[in-house]
Amino acid sequence: MKLKLIMSLALISALLGIFVGCTEDSGTVTEPPVSSTVKFKDVQTFLQIPSQVQFTFRISDSRSHAVVIDSGTLTAPFRIYEDGAEIDYSETSYFVHPAASLELDMVVLLDFTNSMATWKEGDKSGIDLEVDWARELIDQLASTHRMAIMEYHDRNVDAGIIAPFTADKAALTAALDAFVAQPLDHGSSRVWDALYSAVDIFDGGVSATKERTIFFITDGRETSSDKSPSDVIAYAKQWQASIFIIGTGSVNNETALTEISDQTGGEYYPAGSIDSFRQRLQQITRDLGGQYKLSYTTLKRVGTHDVRVQFAYEGLTGQFDTSLDLGSIYGDDRVGVITFDSPTVTAGHLRMIVRAQHIPRNIDRFRFKLDTPKTCNVSLIAADDGGLCDGWSISGPDSLGYFELASATPLEFGDFGPLFNIDISPVTEARLSIPFELDTTIYSEGKTFTYPGSINYTAAD
Repeated sequence: MKLKLIMSLALISALLGIFVGCTEDSGTVTEPPVSSTVKFKDVQTFLQIPSQVQFTFRISDSRSHAVVIDSGTLTAPFRIYEDGAEIDYSETSYFVHPAASLELDMVVLLDFTNSMATWKEGDKSGIDLEVDWARELIDQLASTHRMAIMEYHDRNVDAGIIAPFTADKAALTAALDAFVAQPLDHGSSRVWDALYSAVDIFDGGVSATKERTIFFITDGRETSSDKSPSDVIAYAKQWQASIFIIGTGSVNNETALTEISDQTGGEYYPAGSIDSFRQRLQQITRDLGGQYKLSYTTLKRVGTHDVRVQFAYEGLTGQFDTSLDLGSIYGDDRVGVITFDSPTVTAGHLRMIVRAQHIPRNIDRFRFKLDTPKTCNVSLIAADDGGLCDGWSISGPDSLGYFELASATPLEFGDFGPLFNIDISPVTEARLSIPFELDTTIYSEGKTFTYPGSINYTAAD
């Protein structure tokens, strides 16, 4: 069950900030004074058996810049209360992980219309700046996240996909470079249709554990869209997608653009001059890193309870409150939960991340096999990208086809995050289902895992 406590979510490491002011004559962004109170934005709640409470949120200061917590002290700034009493940390556990640990799909929707092509400062056009920025986002892409790139350039042509969802940075860069190198008629735009198309490429169905974000650059000039702003908002909410918009130049339909961002849990950024546009792009890049996921194992067995999360870090404070039916998720915490991220196929390789949603006590081994004649490779995920098993040993496949991951140090009880990568090749099929079996007989004292029984892939239309 996924409840939106504020609005939707955000990006690769939480992003941006709301409206800071823009001075048109100077072309610079004017920052408001700083206060000590932070805002929790786009808070989402996920309740999961066994007794797992998870919150995803962004933290921003009074200037709406992301609050980036030092990686060595992620849990320390947070305290958790149930019914006004702080939980007993000696009896249970809680974890805070940054955006790299999340399953995140992002769409970067670029404006290649005539207004951006002719909006220049020196030898740089608006298109040049946004393409350079897209390359920066690709460079910073975590191995646990996927990106797709889209464009719109003329009202007579539907918004197109430059690169489908992938975590392959080389493939994203090559696709972007190839598109930019070709001749293009920069025309007018169908803004609402382009944005609706960006929502439409999300795959995998609605997921309580997946975050979806769209970055959209536009001057708001609308010519002849079939869709309306309300259509975009409704469709984005259906897919649980947050939309972040930079309004460029002399923006048209600014009220509608702001409403789309507000209603989907994103942000709207005005950039009236090319200099302020450059600053907005830099601000987004600078603020990547303020999105977090907090998870704890509740000891409540029945009923609905008030939950508060408090935050205090380097003089900044804040909190959010909610009421949750914690009794509905009571279960045996010896039963772990494993899920699969959406697989992608690039150059004949199917790649997918295996992820833990709940770890029982003293888990120091995973043993599994894939029932396929194709070549299968397993690799670890770096700790910087949220990997829980960084440094573990990998062996296999053995004579029975099993791979095994092992460590002398077990994972922490109740933790969550990416476990390992699976790479299967060659894959040329448009549809594929590969049975997956986790050997749970290696665990003692009633410990086991629930997990998907197969890896399923369907190529995009």
